[in-house]
Amino acid sequence: MREFASLGHLPKIILCDKGTDLAPAKEVIEPYRTKPGPMVLHSTTGKPVNLVEQTQAQIQRRMQVFRTSGITDDPGVILQDICDSINNQKRRARGNLTPLELLKLNKQEIEHINSFIRIGLVHRN
Repeated sequence: MREFASLGHLPKIILCDKGTDLAPAKEVIEPYRTKPGPMVLHSTTGKPVNLVEQTQAQIQRRMQVFRTSGITDDPGVILQDICDSINNQKRRARGNLTPLELLKLNKQEIEHINSFIRIGLVHRN
């Protein structure tokens, strides 16, 4: 969280499923509180948070190729390349911008991109 905030992006909420990996989330996000209310949102059904789980599954699929090919068993060797690839992959439903480009947008630019989804000019992925 500190590293994320140091890049100029203050966290507003954390999305959690019922797993234990984010158990300390309430204490971690508390220093970033700007208004009253819950800052850690839990899936009401206990199901995994789709975006998080999809990204984890995507990383695992990409890593599996290297493991089954016998190129390497060390995830540290390829994990950075996989994350760079995901972060630089253009999102058609988001103005053909990459996640890294989307994080650099100001409020007006974010509203512009989101307006296309609201009026139905692009479909959500």
